[in-house]
This record gives sequence, structure tokens and C-alpha cells, in this order.
Amino acid sequence: MRSKELRLKEEIRAFDKDNTIYSWVDLFLINEVHILGLALDYTEIDLWWLMIFKERLKKECGFQYGDTMYYKFYPHILDKKEEAKLSIIESFGVNVIKKDVGTSYENAGDAYNEFINKFPKGG
Repeated sequence: MRSKELRLKEEIRAFDKDNTIYSWVDLFLINEVHILGLALDYTEIDLWWLMIFKERLKKECGFQYGDTMYYKFYPHILDKKEEAKLSIIESFGVNVIKKDVGTSYENAGDAYNEFINKFPKGG
């Protein structure tokens, strides 16, 4: 039984054995990801599935995959639907960072700039 589990781990991780990146999915799973400017609507099922799969790989296989951060800008109050969605996203192991942008989304530009300036230029 133990060897079957190890073989399964190897098969799951095979996509990056030779550090070969085949698609953006590999980059999403391996690296730290920052999601900014997406509503992460329930119709974005591909991203939801990847977030779930990434967390599952971390827990079941013990591999060190990069973290995922989701930045949610909102005007003053999050409604109950949005809070529920963010709670689900957090249950996938995603770090949800909430930022109140004031009275309307028109003020979100400053929050975006603040976030973007945290990263070094050119990388």
C-alpha cells in the first residue's frame, strides 16, 4: 500500500520533474499566485478547480506548492453572498486579503496601485 501511495505522488508531481512547464496551469500550481481584479465568479470554474486541486495536493501529498493570494477590494460593506464566497475560497487554502476602498469602486485605483507597487519593477 505504501508504494502505491508513493507512486501516485510521483505521478501527480511528474509534470515538473524536469522543471518543464507545459502551460499556465503548471505555473499556477507550482508558484505563488496573486489574484487581483477578478471577481472569482462561480462561472470561473477553471480557477476554482485549480485552487481546490492545489490545496488538495498540499494536504495529501505534502508537496510545497506556492501559496495563492486573492485580493478583494470592496466599497465599505461586503454583502452576505460575497462573504460566503470569500469563506469558501479561504477553505481552499487561499489567503484572502480584503481592502475597503471607501464609498465606491471608483476609489479602487489607489488600492490597485498600492498593491502593484509592493512588487519590484521588472519581475
